[in-house]
Amino acid sequence: MERCPNCRARLEGGAQHCRRCGMELGLLRDTERAAAALLERAVAALAGGDQRRARVCLERARALSADELAGQLLGFLDGPRRSAAGPGSRPRHGASPAAGAGRRLRPVAHRHRYPAPAQRGPGKAGA
Repeated sequence: MERCPNCRARLEGGAQHCRRCGMELGLLRDTERAAAALLERAVAALAGGDQRRARVCLERARALSADELAGQLLGFLDGPRRSAAGPGSRPRHGASPAAGAGRRLRPVAHRHRYPAPAQRGPGKAGA
């Protein structure tokens, strides 16, 4: 933590109180340390292949601190669940459009929005 969350003053190394507003920072620093420890456990669980434990640790870390890495790792864990049907598979009836995002689409014939200049009536300039 570089700045006081209350008054945004720059904080010195391990200060327990903000020098400007006097806010007590000890509990906040403890919370940040706990979130960092949970994030480390989650990474270790992912490395060990335990996705369930990693998810629990990441959700707890996000509850303590809005860490961007924890959010990205939760998104990573959610990714395989969305594409579990495999590439090229069709979504079930009523499935969300995101489920079929990997499908190949057929090309659609291009149609002009406006008629060609030769088809316009007299007195109307093109373009």
